[in-house]
Amino acid sequence: MTWVELLDDIERRLADVEQGLGTGAFGVAPFTMPEDLGPLPGQLRDRAVRALRRTAEMEAELATVRDRTADALRRGRTSARATAAYVDTRA
Repeated sequence: MTWVELLDDIERRLADVEQGLGTGAFGVAPFTMPEDLGPLPGQLRDRAVRALRRTAEMEAELATVRDRTADALRRGRTSARATAAYVDTRA
């Protein structure tokens, strides 16, 4: 794998996560950094920095979604009880 291929893969993964945030459907495979890439070529530095920043932004967005979902689930568990009601049907 080359640095260009790796950055292409990272950018595709980020696009998949962004789409998943909009649709609620995630299917991103685990990422493993290749060990045999060598140093990042200078001409790819800006692209790599943009990918790193976008990765951090996506991580923060996912953490927010996770926390909101957890809060909603907690609230749902405590308010799932129906309010007791008595209806007199005799007229």
